[in-house]
Amino acid sequence: MSENRIKVTEIIEKIKNGNDNAFDEIQIKDYLPISTKRLMCEEIAKNSIVEQDDMKVKDSIASTIAFDLMIVQFYSNVDIDEHYDEACEYGIIDYIKDN
Repeated sequence: MSENRIKVTEIIEKIKNGNDNAFDEIQIKDYLPISTKRLMCEEIAKNSIVEQDDMKVKDSIASTIAFDLMIVQFYSNVDIDEHYDEACEYGIIDYIKDN
């Protein structure tokens, strides 16, 4: 798969304009090497643990966001930047995870 990165805002604009082919430019990888998956897991764990009352606890919301961002970043050619909420709202993250 060639890496032609696409901005999530471009996809959102197509959806807003009623383009039925808005997701056509999204490329999704079928496989990632275990070393890449390990890096993804480490990054998700690092961004999911918070300190609360001198204890380390998992923040479920931060974990979900970190997981979604890692999946999009490593498995697709979509750049989300700071548009996570919009990517969720318009079904872009679900599309990537489902495919």
